[in-house]
Amino acid sequence: MLFEEIDGAWLRLQREKRQTLSAAATNAAGKPGKKLGMRPMRIGTAYTGWTQAKDGRHNTADKAAYVSFGDISGFTSSYETLLRHCFDMGGAERRVANGGGEGWIKAVAEANGSILQLGPYHRSRAVTKAISTKSYRKLMFDAISGKGVDNALY
Repeated sequence: MLFEEIDGAWLRLQREKRQTLSAAATNAAGKPGKKLGMRPMRIGTAYTGWTQAKDGRHNTADKAAYVSFGDISGFTSSYETLLRHCFDMGGAERRVANGGGEGWIKAVAEANGSILQLGPYHRSRAVTKAISTKSYRKLMFDAISGKGVDNALY
């Protein structure tokens, strides 16, 4: 079993680089875009499990991480190369990817055959978007917190 954490972060670039990007980072109305002077960084971390330390905390076992400013396809191929180098990918029966519901994260998880599992924040946001009635939302959240997801999916 291989566990993965896939996420992204927007980082501010240095002032000189922001100024050169300002002309290209405008929206259709000609106004500066929200991410002016920022660039996405893609992050992938994988581990085979966890161990419990003496203080009660859990630490990941056999951890490997990869970070890239490149495009999604470049990130995916380099990340997969790192995983093949660090882990016996032929012996991994399942891959579980934890991350948000962004399109590029779904694409990475689908490309490598991982099961995509949303984190608590992204899961709550997805339920809120999908279910408009508050009482039904509460039923769904109660089922999720009580580990009774099968009961909620009838």
